[in-house]
Amino acid sequence: MQWDLSDVLGYRVHARDGSLGTVTNLYVDDVYWKVRYLVVTGEEQPGERLFPLATEMVSRIDREIGWMSVLVSTDTVRNSPAVATGRTIPWRQELRLREYYGLPYYWFGLAASRRVPLAQAVDSPHLHSLTELLGYRVLAADGAAEIGRLLALSCDDRTWSVHSLEVEASRWWPAGRVWLRSDDIQQVCGSQRQLASGLPLAAVLDRPKDEQAMRPAADFGLALCAASWHGPGCTCGVWRPDPPAEQQGP
Repeated sequence: MQWDLSDVLGYRVHARDGSLGTVTNLYVDDVYWKVRYLVVTGEEQPGERLFPLATEMVSRIDREIGWMSVLVSTDTVRNSPAVATGRTIPWRQELRLREYYGLPYYWFGLAASRRVPLAQAVDSPHLHSLTELLGYRVLAADGAAEIGRLLALSCDDRTWSVHSLEVEASRWWPAGRVWLRSDDIQQVCGSQRQLASGLPLAAVLDRPKDEQAMRPAADFGLALCAASWHGPGCTCGVWRPDPPAEQQGP
């Protein structure tokens, strides 16, 4: 099912042996457009320790009561490496975190997508805080015209893949909102608080004004990725599947 990522904020997170706290933020990567981490504020000392938990660790979600569980113990989480959770997560801290939990790396495609050496790619911010992203300016390709401000991101609750971005565009469209696909975004610049689209303004305004029309086909990219396996249908970022034949261009 699809959901607005802002709806995840406030969810209660439970480990195998007890409650961990509440989701207060998320981190999205700007290459594969996947939610990589949930940031959980601990219950013992609220506001003093934040725990980033990889979305691969989520084992169950109950959207009716706003609850999810993860496949680790409370002590495992509380003893995890300290991570700075600002606008982005420093890559070297992310590396230690993934090694601690025994999670696979997903960033090998970063260098190819950015056409730079791997060391340079991973040192460049590729994770972005959801609470920071909301409100960013979204620019069109022609003359850097501003389409509007980012209002929301929608993702699949099984794969955590972001499929659409909702943009406030009342200056251009009477209904006030347009939707972009995640692959329409060419660059995210946190220092300037803006996203650069690869579409001219006219093409954006010609898009369907219904978020449902922007969703991917139900049979594309929905396979879950096991921590030790990557292959066709895997959406973790290590393997990038091709779309079905009917979705490919000529």
